Amino acid sequence: MLAWSFAKLGVHPNRGLPAGGPSTPDGTPLMAAVADFALQHMQQQQTGEQQQEQQQQLGSSGEGQQATAQAQEPFTLQGLSMLLWAFAALRQHPGDQLLEAAAERFTAAVQQCAAGGAAAAAAAGAPAGGAAAVATQDDQEQLNLQTVATAAWAFSKLQHPAEAFFVAVADALPVLAAEQHAPAKPAAAAAAAAAAAAKDGAAAGTAGRSRSRREEPHAVSSLAYAAAKLRVAAAPRLVHSLLPAAARHMGAFNPGEVSQLLWALAHVQLPTPPPPALLEAAAARLAGGVASCDASLLCMAVSALATLGYRAEDSLLDACVSQVAAAGPGAVPVSWLAKLLWGCAHVGHVPDAEHLEAICDDLYFRLSHARGNRTVRRKGGRGSQKGR
Repeated sequence: MLAWSFAKLGVHPNRGLPAGGPSTPDGTPLMAAVADFALQHMQQQQTGEQQQEQQQQLGSSGEGQQATAQAQEPFTLQGLSMLLWAFAALRQHPGDQLLEAAAERFTAAVQQCAAGGAAAAAAAGAPAGGAAAVATQDDQEQLNLQTVATAAWAFSKLQHPAEAFFVAVADALPVLAAEQHAPAKPAAAAAAAAAAAAKDGAAAGTAGRSRSRREEPHAVSSLAYAAAKLRVAAAPRLVHSLLPAAARHMGAFNPGEVSQLLWALAHVQLPTPPPPALLEAAAARLAGGVASCDASLLCMAVSALATLGYRAEDSLLDACVSQVAAAGPGAVPVSWLAKLLWGCAHVGHVPDAEHLEAICDDLYFRLSHARGNRTVRRKGGRGSQKGR
């Protein structure tokens, strides 16, 4: 929770502060100490689980097993995903050992979720993936799509290609998606709910529906983006499996989530092209939120739509270019500005002359200075400034 709080505030405790920020008594920076503690804790937990398994095989008493489990006080899956998110958001790599341990933990949990979902569905006579929830860690915690997506996003930002994890997610996606629509409940109740839903199509509950309306778009876009960004082998299958959920919830996507999803679709070789209706809905959703979207994400969206062969409306492209130009000099990375211009050119769209000139002037200034030519200055006009 400590690391998550710093990340949520956008403050790195060891950057930009006097004397390098807080540290442990031996001089270890705070975030490095958090990473070390998390790794040691997970290793102790793994050892405890192995000992518990050995005790079970030897027929030890339940009290001894319970004491071993309680002594470890394990990270919850949600807590672990929050920790990974914090390191990714703060742009601090926690170390390969911690990432590998976290990936193994999530992979095992997702595999258990898939196996439990299939077993529960079979026992209840429901279709595969019909189980509303599957409990892990002795039925004390439930794994949901949002928690998995948060971990996936963190792996992508930290450049950790957890291949086995993404394969497991692709396999378990029907069960994870089913749980997303249901309120938390014990595993036995989940199996009964799955059977009831299969018979009469009843809703899983107002609380579950309300939660999934916002969580599922974020989870879908994060999973698709992470798999595509890391170029994992399971990316085509996983992203393709996410398309029905994307189409179903497109009305709840925000512009950033739309941009991430479009980027993933443009960078993964899908078994079949994305449905034109989905691209049309995504473009419409983007058009309604251009003013509130980050300029770099708009560049991402324009480039992705063009890569996918979709000709967006001139009004949408003009709005995106206008918003990027209004962001001001130096606000958008050079690579994204280039992709914005390519996206417009690829579909034959000619941006407004004033906006195009502002973007090109910014590009020329920054590229010239990057090559050591300090004689180039910005032109006059709104948002312009003298050369540095």
